[in-house]
Amino acid sequence: MAKSPLQGPSSPPASGRAARQLVVFLHGVGADGNDL
Repeated sequence: MAKSPLQGPSSPPASGRAARQLVVFLHGVGADGNDL
């Protein structure tokens, strides 16, 4: 199975510094993630 990059809406840290944590929302087939 080939690896594919993550795609979808994202926001950089408000502080402008490097992120220390990551939150990933997984959703079902048919949703594009913009409504999460």
